[in-house]
Formats: sequence, structure tokens, C-alpha cells
Amino acid sequence: MADDGQHGKAPGNLEDIEVSIIREERLDMLHGIPVLCFLLGSMTLAGETRMAGLVSIVLTLTGALPVALMKFDASRDAIIKQSNYAQMSGAGIRIMVHILWIVFHPEQEFMKMVCLFAFPVSLARQRGSTSAYVAFLVANNLLAVYRFVENLEAGLPSIAVGLMVSAVSMDFVWQKQRGFKMRLLLSATMKQMSFLSGATVRSVLDCFCDAVVALGPDLTLLDSSPDLAVLTGRKVDEGKSFETLIHLSDVEDHRDRVSSLLDESNQQPGSMKLQSIQINLQDSYNSPVGAHLFHVCHNCPNQGTVLYVGVSESWQPPDENKKSARRSHRNKGITQLCMETGKLIPTGPAFPTLPGKGVKFQRASVEHLIGPYKRRSDSPRPSGQSGSQ
Repeated sequence: MADDGQHGKAPGNLEDIEVSIIREERLDMLHGIPVLCFLLGSMTLAGETRMAGLVSIVLTLTGALPVALMKFDASRDAIIKQSNYAQMSGAGIRIMVHILWIVFHPEQEFMKMVCLFAFPVSLARQRGSTSAYVAFLVANNLLAVYRFVENLEAGLPSIAVGLMVSAVSMDFVWQKQRGFKMRLLLSATMKQMSFLSGATVRSVLDCFCDAVVALGPDLTLLDSSPDLAVLTGRKVDEGKSFETLIHLSDVEDHRDRVSSLLDESNQQPGSMKLQSIQINLQDSYNSPVGAHLFHVCHNCPNQGTVLYVGVSESWQPPDENKKSARRSHRNKGITQLCMETGKLIPTGPAFPTLPGKGVKFQRASVEHLIGPYKRRSDSPRPSGQSGSQ
């Protein structure tokens, strides 16, 4: 029978999915850094704001370093700490840039918009602690109030818009947190369903196949198969090419059939493709071993394309032209007749017994008794003894 163990491990848990989402958001954050540097770089065109613009760019790049240097080969808790540190670093750099422009160029209207509107929105896209983001919003709005403290009436519209942007950004963070949880649940459910479907395919093949193996797109074994090793008398270890187990005369045919199946599966990712072919495997003596292969192509989100192969040595396609043996051949070997009992005694290699002492035997032709509807009980009794019986 096929392997008792299921291929692969259970799909990744929620922690693994959370780490992958943080990795994706890190890339999105890094893509936004050049845009922020471009906004700050526009301030270097004027002579009076050139120095402040250059310092702002240097501070922005410094704040982006923790994001760029995040390492994902650590534990989940370590990755979460790195993400929180990167968020706090970005928040601190934004506050420093805001203070820089308040001190040296408080009248610069463009930088007012960047500090009040662009900074909260850009930081809201970064994964981290909600409390740290709230602290940044409070500090940023206090700086806005300080900027217009001498002319509060003129700066009231900017302060009001800044508060509105902060409220919208905070709502965006909350929505992002809820979407993050739903994405975790959806991703875990999808992987679980994919894992169950793959296990179901393998279980079905295991019911009628002598061995079941799982192959990657390059036809290498994803796990070992002791059952196939017994069938072929060769080692079937993980990472070995399945084509080395096929007889040389059938390798090209098998490769062509599998390639066409994989192409059909790639054209229709949502479907499960299957086929069956009859080929010869190769045992340890390089002799062909007739087998029937059942291929099922399954697309897994966490593993890519997996090709499940059921190997059945005993299964043969039914031959419609083959007819069953006639009943008339059943009694073909009967040629000896017991004169005392009137019974037919079978002879031949299967019945090597000699006639018993005191029992008379007579060779008789029984061709007329071996018709298609004759039975052994239809043999006639000798006429000489029929009356005495």
C-alpha cells in the first residue's frame, strides 16, 4: 500500500502569515521613501532653504534605515520588535524634521503641508504600535499649534485641517488593523483548504494504488516513499528525480505527458488536472516493471504546483476483446472409468494416484460427456451392475 504519512506539513500558522504580511508592508514602505525624499529635495532648489532641505533628506534616510535593515530570519517576536522600532524611529525623524522647519523656516507654506498632512499619512502606512502612532499625532499637532501661537487666528484653518487629517489617518490605522486580522484569517483558511485538498487527493490515490509519491514541477520527489522502494527494489529518497525510476524506453513519453498536464494546469490555476498512463518502471536489476501511473496536478498556495502520482502495479485496463474460457474445457482431462462404481476418475499430472487394489479400471472415451453443459454427475453407470444397485 501507499505511504502512511501525508506529504508535507500543515499549512503555516497565523504567526508565519503575519510575518509575511509585515514583509510585504516593509516593501511598500521602502517604495514610499523615494517619494518623500523627492518632496524634501524640492526645497533644495532655493538657496535659503537648501541647507534645511538637505538636512531633512539625510534625516529621512536615517529614519528609513531600520525599515531597510529588518531581518526576517529571526523569531516572530523579534520581527515584531524590529517593526515597532522602525515605526518609532520614523515617527521621531518626522518630529525632528518638523521642528527643523519651525525653527529655521516657519513661513514655508509647502513644508507646512508636508509636516501637517504628508507625515501622518505616510507613517500610517507603516506597521507598528497603535499607541506609538497616537503619540506621534499628538506631538505633531502640538508642533502645529506652536507654529501658529503668535498668530493663532491665521493658523486656525491649518490646525483644523491637520486635526482632520489626523482623525482620518487614525481611522485608516484602525481599518488597517481590522483588515490585517481578516487577511490573516483568509490566508490561513486558504492554506488550510489547500492542505486538506492535497491530503484528500493523496488519500484517494492511497485507496487503490500500491504507492503514492508527491513531485515538484521539476519531477523531483518531495518526500521519501518506502512503498515505492519495495515495489522497485531501489532507494526512493526525498530530492531524487522520479524519472530515474522509469525505464529508459518510457522516459520521454512520460516527460511529454507530464509537461502537457502541467501546461494545462498553469493555464487554469483554479482547476485540478489528472491523467493516467501505463509505463514501465525500472527495478534494481534494470528490468522493466509494468505499472499504471495516475497523475493529479494540484496547485498549493504555500508550495506551488505539486504533482501527486499513484503507482499501481497490479491494475490493468480491461480488455473488451478477451472472452472467458468455456465450461467445456473443465472436464477435458477425464479419461479413466471405474468399473465397480461407475465413476470417472481424473488423470493427469494433477492427479498422480494409481488405481487401488481389487478395483477394475477401464480406459473409456468420454468425448461425448464433455459438452458445454455436462457435469461429472452425468456419467452413466455400467449396465452390468445397474440392476444390482
